Amino acid sequence: MFPKQFVKWVAGPGEVLKQLQQRLNSDCDLLGCDISPQAIEFCRSKANEKLRFLLGNITEVPERFFDLILVLDVIEHLEDYFLFLRNIKDRALYKVFQIPLDLSVQTNLRATPMIRDRQRYGHIHYFNKEIDFYRVLQLSVSRHHEDWPNCLILPQLRWRTSI
Repeated sequence: MFPKQFVKWVAGPGEVLKQLQQRLNSDCDLLGCDISPQAIEFCRSKANEKLRFLLGNITEVPERFFDLILVLDVIEHLEDYFLFLRNIKDRALYKVFQIPLDLSVQTNLRATPMIRDRQRYGHIHYFNKEIDFYRVLQLSVSRHHEDWPNCLILPQLRWRTSI
């Protein structure tokens, strides 16, 4: 099955959905949701019959089931990401997350990178693959395959690079 109904939270400038639409079948419906009126206004020029933008929270969209929800660089900004993940759990068959994995031994030992990222990017949560990311996955999917982490494995770095 190929997804036909996509939703992206947060819409941002709308470019991800515009680019995605250009690569998908013409019968795919795309919806971008954002709580920022400025972001939605910015997206309006990209809207068309199959690409729409909605001011509001994705969890407040009237009961609608999507084939795919895109959550790209959002989780680390949400005050209660646990509630958000529970709310979208049954709203789509597939979910795609892009979450910066910026919690490491180095960032724990040196607070400066985390403080800088909080000021620069507004991150209020930090994740690493081994602990928190698995928790995010458990809250957001109804079931998963045992081999799912294989798609996330990065090339092995030399031990000095890893430290």
